[in-house]
Amino acid sequence: SAMDDDSGLFSLETRLDGAVIPSVGTIDLFYNSLGNHFFFASSTDNVGNTTTSARAFRVVADATSTLSDIQRAYTLGWVTKKISDDLTKKLKACNVKKTTITSVTKTVVVTGKNGKPTTKKVTEKVTKMEIVFDKNCARAILKELDKYRNKGLNEQAYAVLKEDINWLINH
Repeated sequence: SAMDDDSGLFSLETRLDGAVIPSVGTIDLFYNSLGNHFFFASSTDNVGNTTTSARAFRVVADATSTLSDIQRAYTLGWVTKKISDDLTKKLKACNVKKTTITSVTKTVVVTGKNGKPTTKKVTEKVTKMEIVFDKNCARAILKELDKYRNKGLNEQAYAVLKEDINWLINH
């Protein structure tokens, strides 16, 4: 129909926190702060129909993303190889194994000597192993960042990594 011939994309606008950004498939959030952000997209077709979509989202850090930020800072030339390797090693060491052993008591029904069912209490140990992030270890890394600041770790890398480590400590 004639209607279909006239429609088609006339304009597309995407914004991140109010600033216009390129309308591409992915958004690089490396340069954005952690915490809450707002994404807005609007498209208008050739006959004036407009559709908008808005989403609030949160940028967070974890040990994996922080390791990736150290690597990215190195790739950008913001940090020396030696310091990058040192921070990577120290951050990986903050992941510690935590083992908890709990005793669980169950009541089971067993067949007694006389063939009749009787109840019996059975206690078994349950071992749970998980990887936890040691926040005191992360606090020590903050001191390392201060030590390396402007001595092989530039101001941009310092800001990004300090924000990441503080997020790990506080969340």
